[in-house]
Amino acid sequence: MEPSYAMDIYRGKAKDQGRNMITWINENSGALLVINGIATLCVWLFYAQLLYQNFARQRRPRILINRSKSRNLDSVCLLSNMSSEKIFIEYILVTLHSEKGCVTADIAEFELPSEKKNDLSLENETRQGPLESGQTKRIGTYRELYERVLRENDSIISTYKDEQNLLFDKIEIRVIAIYSSEDRPVGAQRVFILPNEEGGELLPVSFDTKRFSSPWERLTVKKWIRSVAHRERRKSRQRNGSSRLELKEHIDKP
Repeated sequence: MEPSYAMDIYRGKAKDQGRNMITWINENSGALLVINGIATLCVWLFYAQLLYQNFARQRRPRILINRSKSRNLDSVCLLSNMSSEKIFIEYILVTLHSEKGCVTADIAEFELPSEKKNDLSLENETRQGPLESGQTKRIGTYRELYERVLRENDSIISTYKDEQNLLFDKIEIRVIAIYSSEDRPVGAQRVFILPNEEGGELLPVSFDTKRFSSPWERLTVKKWIRSVAHRERRKSRQRNGSSRLELKEHIDKP
């Protein structure tokens, strides 16, 4: 077979295949348009998802609980607002954990004698208040927080002294805040291992602060708030009971 004749046959077959392809496209143009539309939609949805995830990540509240200046109990507890907008701190809960249980105190308010409270500015009375984006608030040393919880739960802790000394091995910091204009509270939590000896290192259990910002996690934050309200009611009943007892003793005196 001569080369020119073979080339003519090849060109003829190529033309036939081209015509067949064009015919097939014309016959299935409707289906191809649908497939093309679906593929384009999938691409747009993919990019829209990326944009939404980036926007949601920037909008999510971010509160950091950290330590500074040293690594022991005298290190300072710091709260940092790494959110894109400001937050309002409502509660700061400190919990001491032991094998027998745990005790908690809300340390949002400073411990001050009642006669001095009127002489101080609001920022010196409470740790509550707004915290701008990128700002840090000093809460106090971990030793101060530890001793504050012991004082506020002295009646509970004293019940264990007859058995043996109650040893606390962990300190947990929880923050409840309102983020920007949102109605539902958000939370942050971090746990540290208490040193076994004086001057020992205060070790964080996790590398980072755990945040509670998703709808499911905010249910946990609401449980924290209910527990605070329960403790406040219990303390109020105890104060009212002791006040009535003191009043009765005063009346019964001759």
